[in-house]
Amino acid sequence: MTRNALTSKEVLHSVFWVCFSFALGKTWGSILNYLSTNRGGGAQHGPIVASSIKDSNVLTLQSLSQREIQQLIRDIQYQDCTQAPVVLSSLEHPKDGFASEIQYVARLLQMAVSTRRVLIMSSGFKSAYEAPECRTKDTLRISGWTCLWEPVSATCQQENLDEPTTSTTFVHPAVDEMDYPLGSGIISQRHQTSVFFDTAWYGSEQKTVHAPISFSRREDRSELRPDVLSYWERSYGRYWVRSQMVHYLWRPNQKLQTQIDARFPAEFAQENPPAFIGFHIRYTDNILDFQKHFARNATLTRSFARFMEFAEEIRDQHFHRIPPLRHIYLATDNPEIIEQSQQPEWNQRGWEFVIQANVQRTNTRDRLWFQEGRGAAAGAIATDLEVLRRAHFLVGSFQSNVFRLACELNTAFHVEKYPWDRHRHWTVDVEWYEDP
Repeated sequence: MTRNALTSKEVLHSVFWVCFSFALGKTWGSILNYLSTNRGGGAQHGPIVASSIKDSNVLTLQSLSQREIQQLIRDIQYQDCTQAPVVLSSLEHPKDGFASEIQYVARLLQMAVSTRRVLIMSSGFKSAYEAPECRTKDTLRISGWTCLWEPVSATCQQENLDEPTTSTTFVHPAVDEMDYPLGSGIISQRHQTSVFFDTAWYGSEQKTVHAPISFSRREDRSELRPDVLSYWERSYGRYWVRSQMVHYLWRPNQKLQTQIDARFPAEFAQENPPAFIGFHIRYTDNILDFQKHFARNATLTRSFARFMEFAEEIRDQHFHRIPPLRHIYLATDNPEIIEQSQQPEWNQRGWEFVIQANVQRTNTRDRLWFQEGRGAAAGAIATDLEVLRRAHFLVGSFQSNVFRLACELNTAFHVEKYPWDRHRHWTVDVEWYEDP
């Protein structure tokens, strides 16, 4: 007698091998990747997809995603401000730190993109790091932001919003040549906004509104956050979204770029520089803040020897690199850290340090010791950040705005080299927290 029906065990066995065979196929991995991304996948799809397809496919996907969101930002900032809604920032009391100022503007931009408003930095915006000669009597209408950076808005650069501008000189290199294989209209489909967020935050649907002057962490935790880009946050998380905001903003004007170029280390200026580790060791006035807010001793967590333990661990994990990891770029505000890096033992272990010269440093813990020299310090700080932006690995403390900014910039810079969830940024004490 011939058996016509399969047993349940045989059915399960067949299903298992069919699924297993498909899972091994590159095409199936690509389908999973597409579905998880374009069908409303949750925030945890990234690691799952990364484990099922090759890194090259992950890099292609995240590179496309970065191009898309950069184009989205660009499209919103290119609107005609005589017609489009506008959010105007007039920061009369500058932020204390160089990086905190950029983080503040990044959050404003995030809000502007979410509510589809054009962000404009008015002439009332003051930067603590603008050079005294930047704004003279003839140029009072220049924003303190544009004393250091290219305008945030490409077409709306004047405070008088009733007068349209015709400036079209701005071109963002990341989106200069766009090629979307998935077809047109993909950006608008992935990011739908609602007037609700705009009116709930600003009070009413007005053409021109003023940006908040701060985002204090002491405010009511239940307050509405209008800076949500839902699709991108579900796919990559808020950290990745913030990295895209600072990536867009990181466009030094010609004067600041000249200073960066003059200070940039020759070791990393070549076309294909060696892989290197970036250290950021904040070791002055915020040591006391760390004790106050986190109840921990930064003199222990940020000791130079502890940083070197991280460097040794990174090199051990990447022993296959040719040439092997050797260079460490050391950005610090404390000359004692520089002295410790010059001890013979580090050279004997195969390490070589690259340190920017002519940088304002001190061993004091006085509050805001750098305050008087901020007008001339932008070039040095921007150079540190530019080098850290390019580093292959970073070690520092997320208590520092500079290190948080460096990690964000680094994530976007290496979009075509490292998967976004690869562990390359190491913290010696504080885990990530969003600021502002």
